[in-house]
Amino acid sequence: MRTVLLVLTAARLFGQQVLSPDAEFDLASQGKAHHASRVARCYFSARPNRLTFVRIDGGVASLSTADLNGRGLYAKSDFVSVHALINAALLRRDGSFWLVSDAPYRLDDAVGGRILFKELDLYSQAGEHLDSLRLLSPVGGSESPIAANRDELVWRSAVSPHFHSSQTQLVHFGTAVKGEFRERTTAKLEPPIFGAISILTEDGELLLIDKASGNMEVIDPNAKRGSVVKLADPQRVRAAAVDGDFVYLLTPAAVLKTDFSGQVVATYGFQANRAFEPSCLGVTGQSMYLVDKLGHVERFAMH
Repeated sequence: MRTVLLVLTAARLFGQQVLSPDAEFDLASQGKAHHASRVARCYFSARPNRLTFVRIDGGVASLSTADLNGRGLYAKSDFVSVHALINAALLRRDGSFWLVSDAPYRLDDAVGGRILFKELDLYSQAGEHLDSLRLLSPVGGSESPIAANRDELVWRSAVSPHFHSSQTQLVHFGTAVKGEFRERTTAKLEPPIFGAISILTEDGELLLIDKASGNMEVIDPNAKRGSVVKLADPQRVRAAAVDGDFVYLLTPAAVLKTDFSGQVVATYGFQANRAFEPSCLGVTGQSMYLVDKLGHVERFAMH
C-alpha cells in the first residue's frame, strides 16, 4: 500500500512558486450570471478531456461540463430528488456522478421502528439518469456515501445515535449495480473521522483529509485498515485533488503538491485576475484549476 506522508517545512513555503492564471472563464450555465447562497456546495473534477462542475444549493443541483479551455459541453440546472433533498455529489472519473439526498422523513420498518435513508441517483456526464440506490440506516445509526469511481461506491456507517468520540465507524467498499449495493469489504476507523474530504484513488485506496488540519488517513481496502498521516505544520484545507502520483491540497494561501513517497514536491501561491474565493480544486497534466461556488474558474500552468 502506498503511504502518503505530508511534510510541510518553512523553507518550502518561502520558496513557493507564485502563479498567475493563463485562462479565466465561467462554467455555470455557460457563463450566465448566477447567485449562490452561503451554504451552497460545489464539486469539481478536471480530467484529460473534460471539466465537470456540480453545484448544490437549496436542495437543487446543477451541472456544467466543458473542455479544458472552458468551452461548454453539457449544462443542466434542475436536478431534484422526489423523495429527499439533495445535499452532496460524488463525481466519478468518467464524468458520471451520484447525487446523494437526505430523506426529510422516515420509513416504518416491519417491527414498527423508524429507519432513516439516503437516496442516491446516478447521472451520465450529459445529465441523463442512469440508476438509483437507497441506503437504509438502522435505528441509532447513520449511513453516509462518501466516494465513488466507476462501479465502486464507498460509504461510512456509524453505530451510535450521537456523533461523539466513542462512536464506532466503518467504511464499506463495494459496487453499485442496477439499484443494489454489493459489499466487498469493510474497514474500521479508529478514531472516528468527521467532515473529511474523501477521495477514491485509481488503485482503490480511500483518502480521508481533515479540513481543519490537513491530517490524512489512507485506507487500504485489501488490508482493511488505514494509516494516519500528519502535517508537520497543520494547514486548513478547503479542497483536495489527486492526479497521477500526486496529491494537491488547497489551503487559504497556496496549493501544496505532494508525492506518494512522502515529500512536498512544490508549493504554489496563486494570483487571480480578480478577487474570488476558490472552493474547489482540480488538476490534470500541467494545469491546475481553482473554482469558486459560482463556477468561475482560474486556470494556472504549473512548471
